[in-house]
Amino acid sequence: MAYDEGHIRSSGGGLVKTLESARFAADVLAEKNASDIVLLEVGEAMGITDVFVIATGRSRPHIQSLVEELKKRFREQGRQRSGEEGLTEAEWVLLDYGDFIVHIFSSDHRLYYGLERLWGDAPQVSWTAPATQTASELTSA
Repeated sequence: MAYDEGHIRSSGGGLVKTLESARFAADVLAEKNASDIVLLEVGEAMGITDVFVIATGRSRPHIQSLVEELKKRFREQGRQRSGEEGLTEAEWVLLDYGDFIVHIFSSDHRLYYGLERLWGDAPQVSWTAPATQTASELTSA
């Protein structure tokens, strides 16, 4: 189900800013080669956050590097986390930014916990992965 952003324009643009931040998180994850990135609007059903950003990392070190890059990039924007869980084990890491939550899974844990199935009625937020440059494009630049 596609997400109609027309109904989220809250006063002060709060939810619009949430979507911008969630898409930024997805962009950072894509830049660092996370896979299967999905954004779900869970606000109406959940009430404690508006958007889930869900991604898969290849390995424990990859997941840890994804998390560190996200934390660094949001820190540069002056954005602080409300909470963090699972970094040591790096099988399912949760970064809580209040209005959106980033979930980074190992492939096995993502399949097991199935957030997309659990939140199957939640609309997907539109997001397009940033274009990546090929090796020849990088050397000619």
